[in-house]
Amino acid sequence: MLLMDTGFSPAYLPAEPRQDSLLFCFRQNECLLMGDGEEKTIPRFADIALPAGVKPFCLGQVDGRPVFCPDPFSDAEIPLAPGQSWCKLRISKALPLPEAAWLYTAWHLWSWYRRTRHCGVCGGLTRPSAHERSLRCETCGQMFYPAISPAVIVAITSGDYLLQVSTTYGEPGRFSLVAGYVEPGETLEHAVRREAMEEVGLTLRNVEYLGDQPWGFSGTLMFAFHATADKDAPLKLQESEIAAARWIHRRELPPGDNPVSVSCSLIERFLSGEW
Repeated sequence: MLLMDTGFSPAYLPAEPRQDSLLFCFRQNECLLMGDGEEKTIPRFADIALPAGVKPFCLGQVDGRPVFCPDPFSDAEIPLAPGQSWCKLRISKALPLPEAAWLYTAWHLWSWYRRTRHCGVCGGLTRPSAHERSLRCETCGQMFYPAISPAVIVAITSGDYLLQVSTTYGEPGRFSLVAGYVEPGETLEHAVRREAMEEVGLTLRNVEYLGDQPWGFSGTLMFAFHATADKDAPLKLQESEIAAARWIHRRELPPGDNPVSVSCSLIERFLSGEW
């Protein structure tokens, strides 16, 4: 089953944190988490000593409860306490499932604020609106809203085989599914067929839309598909993006390693024999 809703609402909410309020702390591509072992949790407001002058900033609500981050317009370093550490964002598989989903949405919003501190029109400083989830340029008045990029991901099967690809920019030897961004003027199905042809040279059949999921790690809304293709057709790799591709039998396919991801959901559906 695809993860359709994270339970995280970015609706604007002027609020002050309580001691047990979630506090999402980020720097570059890392997040601050609690826990010395393999299992991690998101810190609460009481767990973090914010530097002087850094105020909590409301990112929205989780199941009706306001959640926060340190002021995204501040460059102050967040000090670590015992039992806390900076972790790679993809450590989310060590978090309970709801918290991992919340973490990616919080990252999406925080990183958008960080990238939009200056106006893209005149270069002036931007400031948060007092009425909605937006930024306004102090100089020219231009308004900015959180950016979301549509993307597609497709489980391509041929009988008991699933196609997997390893990208040139990802972790070496790590295999995933064919995916990519939707281009201007494209429908979602056209994007799926184009990505399959560009990345591995396959013509798809029976393209079926399955569902969608917010994927804040890359600031996207991911649309998931299933399609079939001819396993015996030659694979023509897009060398600039695809390092390797393989057809793997369902008996040899390991389960997905990140339960919050839509890719993992698609793999589980294949393993269950649905296709």
